[in-house]
Amino acid sequence: RHHILVRGASLAHAELEPVALDHDTFKQRWIKLWSPPLKVARKYSSKVASDAVASDLCDVPSVLSEVEDSWSDRTSLNYQSGQCFARCIADLVDREPAAGIDVLIFGVENSLWLGQQFAADLKIAFPKLNILAISSNWVLGMMQQAQGRVDPRNFAIDPSSFELKAGGVFLALSHSGTTYPTVWAARMVTRKAPQVYGFAMSADFDTVLANSIGQDLSQQSFTGALFSTMAGVRPAEPATVSTLAMHHTLTCLLLACSKRGAESCAGEGSGSATCSLKIADVADFQRAVNSLLPAAEQICGLNRAGEQQRTSQVRRDLLRHGAYLASHLLEGWYSTFLMCTYVYITVTFGVPFFTTTWSKAIEGTWLEEEGIVSNIAWYLVMHIDAHFYVFLAVVLMLAHRVLCGRRLLTRFTARTFVVVDSTVNYKLLRAFGSKLGALAFPFTGFRVVGQNGEDHFVHEMTHLATSDAILLVGRPDGRLGTLAASEAATIMSTQQARYICSRPCRGVEAISIGHNPWAKAGLFRRQVVLPSVQRPKFVSQHLLATEVGPHAPGDVVQKAGALVAGKLHKAGSQAEPFAWMTMEALQEALLKKGLNTSRIPASKVPTFIGDLVNECYDRLGIDARSFDVHAVGLTCSGSTTPGGSDSPSSPNSPMKRDLERGPSSSIEASPPVSPRLGQRSLFKTAMSKFLGRQPTSSEAVTVTLGNLMAVLRGKKMKDHIRELQLQHQRAKLQKKTQDGSASSDARKTMKSYFLLWVRLHMSIKAQEQQQAEQSRRVLDTETGLPSVGWRVEEEYRRRRRQWLQRARFSGVVAVCFEHWRDFEREGQKILDHAADFVGTMSGCSDTPLRSWASEESLREDTAQSKEDELPIGGHRCGLADDPELFSQLRVLERLYETRVAAAERLLASYVLLHSAVKPISRLWWLSYDLDRSESRLRVASTPAPVPFVEALPCARPRPTQATCNDFQLLVSI
Repeated sequence: RHHILVRGASLAHAELEPVALDHDTFKQRWIKLWSPPLKVARKYSSKVASDAVASDLCDVPSVLSEVEDSWSDRTSLNYQSGQCFARCIADLVDREPAAGIDVLIFGVENSLWLGQQFAADLKIAFPKLNILAISSNWVLGMMQQAQGRVDPRNFAIDPSSFELKAGGVFLALSHSGTTYPTVWAARMVTRKAPQVYGFAMSADFDTVLANSIGQDLSQQSFTGALFSTMAGVRPAEPATVSTLAMHHTLTCLLLACSKRGAESCAGEGSGSATCSLKIADVADFQRAVNSLLPAAEQICGLNRAGEQQRTSQVRRDLLRHGAYLASHLLEGWYSTFLMCTYVYITVTFGVPFFTTTWSKAIEGTWLEEEGIVSNIAWYLVMHIDAHFYVFLAVVLMLAHRVLCGRRLLTRFTARTFVVVDSTVNYKLLRAFGSKLGALAFPFTGFRVVGQNGEDHFVHEMTHLATSDAILLVGRPDGRLGTLAASEAATIMSTQQARYICSRPCRGVEAISIGHNPWAKAGLFRRQVVLPSVQRPKFVSQHLLATEVGPHAPGDVVQKAGALVAGKLHKAGSQAEPFAWMTMEALQEALLKKGLNTSRIPASKVPTFIGDLVNECYDRLGIDARSFDVHAVGLTCSGSTTPGGSDSPSSPNSPMKRDLERGPSSSIEASPPVSPRLGQRSLFKTAMSKFLGRQPTSSEAVTVTLGNLMAVLRGKKMKDHIRELQLQHQRAKLQKKTQDGSASSDARKTMKSYFLLWVRLHMSIKAQEQQQAEQSRRVLDTETGLPSVGWRVEEEYRRRRRQWLQRARFSGVVAVCFEHWRDFEREGQKILDHAADFVGTMSGCSDTPLRSWASEESLREDTAQSKEDELPIGGHRCGLADDPELFSQLRVLERLYETRVAAAERLLASYVLLHSAVKPISRLWWLSYDLDRSESRLRVASTPAPVPFVEALPCARPRPTQATCNDFQLLVSI
């Protein structure tokens, strides 16, 4: 048996006077666990173990994995609370609009900034809600009425208009769970607004904040009002894993609310006014969210099990660029240390460099004797030594810059990191960077500032764009149609800061962090390209042909505008349709058709081009049956109409203009046509028109090989091929959508077989729940300690999830489900496979599943599923026009940017800044701890600047929101 001390202080606030903590009250703080407390053992190197910030960064993949597991498990406390929160949101949406605040979110510092972004995203999903995200200090100031309160003076809302609706929701955010402003604000809202449902989110379920909303270990039932970020206790002041864990937990909460709202809209047949997302949109959003964990593994260099994996390219780039930034910070220490060493040695032993060299050089010469010249020379050499003492630090700095590959003529001062990213990211990184260097010494110190590149960066900071500033630019993925303008605006802001100085040596340096491999030449000195392979493709990437490779955001903006206007095929940024076709390949194709390679009859050109398109349709990415030779100015037959504009022999016909257009400079030109021959052909054609007869076969118009190549690479061919590519992509997306609907019967069949395994699982769950119910009522016979069932069940759930995670990581579960689709046999045989599955989980080696779980089969299944996967937003293709489609995709792409892409850039920036600052914290005689500052208190909390001056009323019992209907195990495949 293991007893753990949860708290050792009295939290009874019903009385005004403090209550002494006696033995019985203190004993009630204990809980009885069935097994040792949960602790995940991870193997770290000695360097990582001694660095709390590095240890937190290594824990990011495992914590994010645990967050996802808790929200995918219907028995977890997070899932139960999420269903309660989603039901409250759905009830608010269904009500008639009224005055007051629907959802109130409050916290301080990092928690507040994350809450503000969550409020903005929740507003996007539910436009009807009135959502307010505000600091806990201002909540206290507006809700208190007694003298001594502090009123906020920079908000449009005041105490008279600060009113929560009946049935509204508030969400208190605090990583530690003991932040004074948040704790007292939660208590005040709970006591003064009992008609409002309160929720709290912190690093654990048992915190002071949980007690403030009426949910603690003294209650035997769980009311579904607590969320845990699964981060646990993190003593490092620069917050990394705790911030990302809270961000990801809020993302999962947003998914739960969106799913509930989308299902309500689908069931009631209501419009899009209540919820902006449909059920298919929520599924797409879930797929995008699932890409965060694989990206975090590549950035951190560890997998979700905490094991080292092969270093990815993005991590190598981050560490290399971090070392480059560290060279900026270390030049002051190196120059000072080497200069002091030189001064100590030369002054102590009396051997200045230039004076000693001069004295050795003039030995035995006439300059060694006393005289006017020798004295002047001697004083001149000593003057040079004095200058060398004064400017030695500058010389050493210049030498250090040459060795590190940096610019020479930059300011000799401390560096300033300027974070240019989204509002929440630059605030989080500003706090993180400033805490990393809180204890740094002046000549190794640095500053961290930031601003949004799409908003106030140009107005607030471009006048400070000097050579001591280093921009860390976070760029949205401009390859997505609705995010291209955001990346273009960020790049424009960076350009203004980069080129505002007249001389390049005086300007700022910029380092780019983003998913788009494209970078403007000369703008960014270094670049970090985040992985996007694990991310599902977006339908805008299919339509704009930006799936692979770098793409300039300006070009993508132009393509998006052309797509909305229905003129994408006429945009001038597409590649040539027959770019791979060379003159030799064209000659070979003509010879296969039995045509002359020097002079090709014009009547044969349409047929030849049609056959060429049929052979290359897969490479062109079109449906060959849709190709129309008329669209490129050609006719399918050799007959012509006298004087008709479609006649090949007509001087004004499109075909005549295309065929007579010379090849471009990039194409190898064929031998030119004789002027006399050309004039003769035109004369014969004109005479034929005048006489009203068709030219004979001998008089037929012929073209050269170069002119034929010009037609293949001409503008009309390019526009027509691009239009066919768009049609073909839309048709493929619609076919995938139809195939997904047609496969619903197959999924129902698989579901019937899967339910057999569910029965086996439910029988085990029933036994565990029965034991939990008994533990709630029965006291320990030896110690008399109560066992809090819901808290113990959560610990056991986390153990089971880790056990299953290890099996899933080995590929057993994934392959098992894949093969169940193939083995449609009798129920008993499926149960036998389920028993084999359970045996495999228990560690048995002689099971059929061992032969299935091979890495080759896993890779093949994953690659096939990626290829057949419908792009995000693909279900909307064919249901709306391009302008409407883009407006619908804007919600999904914005949610991806704020919940996934921004989190990846934030984690990459954490790794970059940590690798840059860590070397200066390990310097000789000047070392300091990265994980703390002078402001660290002796308690894990944050003080409140706004005093609490009121006596709260007695707490009312909180109604149980969680019902059995929310905890049922539902199987949907």
